[in-house]
Amino acid sequence: MGVEAFVAVKAGEQENQLAKALSAAVSQTLSSPNRGVKPENQSQHKTLGILRPVEVNVLLEIAFIMNKEEIATYLQMKQQVATQIAHTLFPLFSPVAVN
Repeated sequence: MGVEAFVAVKAGEQENQLAKALSAAVSQTLSSPNRGVKPENQSQHKTLGILRPVEVNVLLEIAFIMNKEEIATYLQMKQQVATQIAHTLFPLFSPVAVN
């Protein structure tokens, strides 16, 4: 149960900070435990191909499919989750400073 983010083993500071911010924001929105940021080699697959591009990459796991209660909460709040993710991403990647 909870929200967690995975980054490449050699992730930079920007990826780690983004993963931390996303995990915290979604965790708070869903009132779900924040399981934090983990390197991909701590996932069940040991390597995650999606984290291979050279740009900033984060894999955010929002809910565990086997947990029916968690999935139900996510489905009820998916618009709020999407909005919170957008609010977290916008200041980091917008060319205009946001106050």
